Amino acid sequence: MTNSLHFHLPDWPPRRLVWESVVSNNLRHMDEPLLDSDASPWPLLRGAVLAFLRHRFSTYDDRLRGEYDQELRDKLVSELARAVYRKYPWIAKDDPRPFAEEEEDKVPLFTVLARDLAHDHGMRDHLVSAIRDLKCEGNKQAQIKALQNTLATIEQRIEQSYATLTGPKYLHDERGNASRAFSFPHLPEEMDRYYFFEDKAIVPNRYHFLGFRCPQCSTPVVRLKQPANWGQGFRMLVYSCFCHTLACVCPPAGRQLKQLTLEDWDFSATQPNDNFKDLT
Repeated sequence: MTNSLHFHLPDWPPRRLVWESVVSNNLRHMDEPLLDSDASPWPLLRGAVLAFLRHRFSTYDDRLRGEYDQELRDKLVSELARAVYRKYPWIAKDDPRPFAEEEEDKVPLFTVLARDLAHDHGMRDHLVSAIRDLKCEGNKQAQIKALQNTLATIEQRIEQSYATLTGPKYLHDERGNASRAFSFPHLPEEMDRYYFFEDKAIVPNRYHFLGFRCPQCSTPVVRLKQPANWGQGFRMLVYSCFCHTLACVCPPAGRQLKQLTLEDWDFSATQPNDNFKDLT
């Protein structure tokens, strides 16, 4: 068998690489002081990054499986470290923090949901890998149980997010057509205004009043005049009072949503997210 090490290092920015390495380290060493990507000494973080890349993105574990050869182990560690320093010169610095913040424009809500879903898939991979490694070490039942509980939560969140993003936008059945809708109770800091998931307040000439008041907060219910782009193919008609926001997927061409009534609004404010509204 050749002694060379095969690897493929990811093209990740510094902040993500350090964060992924810290997560991997902390899941495997829950009984030790946990690392912090912003506060821990850089030499400790550098070691975590090297270990993460060595075990996740190289054949290091496969190469040493079933044998203990300290000389070979040291050789492979040094080989990968040289490659890491070539690809990521900032790792060799005394301390490259703080890392530059990544600038981005405002991201539509469902695009954020898709990004969070990808993040959860990454966390699931970390958890599955950590649980497998801890089982090999033995005598780690408490840590394994804690990670399994976290894994169950992550998998439930993945299932819910996936259903939201991939579920049908419209229903077609014997009762007619229905448009998918999402209801959102306002957070405490959003209870004094109309809220349309915008960073800035929407001026009154961009919405119109529907002619009735919300039974919960007693403010007139309004709708944005123009559909909003929420990303991932969702164009929404957005309604709001001071305590609640309702967003309905725009119907296909040639159809329109029926007029929202007080009864519809009262129902949507008391039901879970992801309802369906009848179309005319």
